[in-house]
Amino acid sequence: TLDFSKLEAKEVSKKVQQLCSKEKCTAVISCVGAIGTANDKLVNAGTGLAAIGAKAAGVTRFVYVSVTPEVRGAAKGLSFLDDYITGKASSEDAIRENFGNDSSASGISGYTLLEPTFIYGGEIFQVNPPRVSVGYGKLVEGLLSSGPFRAA
Repeated sequence: TLDFSKLEAKEVSKKVQQLCSKEKCTAVISCVGAIGTANDKLVNAGTGLAAIGAKAAGVTRFVYVSVTPEVRGAAKGLSFLDDYITGKASSEDAIRENFGNDSSASGISGYTLLEPTFIYGGEIFQVNPPRVSVGYGKLVEGLLSSGPFRAA
């Protein structure tokens, strides 16, 4: 386990490279995301730095839980989300750069970006404080799943 908030930026790639080499990883999955840390931009850009280290270790697949374009648009003008959004975008760019040009016979890209609009339940994973509690999350999920909001 790596705590991106406790590492210098230059250390992240190196630590991930060492870990992936030691464990002989072929794929990495990252769902790193934080709002309200002492350095949201670095924490959220950490996955991109991890992608650089993973590629250097020979990892061939990278999966990242990022954020949907609709959330990016809604966050414009909300300064407390600037570093979160900027960090996520930086990570996506690094992943595309390091895993986007797969030359394998399959022709399948070396990365997958998941772009959820809404994640809740932080307290279940001992995220403190939870980003969105289960109770509130279920309420919003129910609302967004109702007729007027559902996508066809």
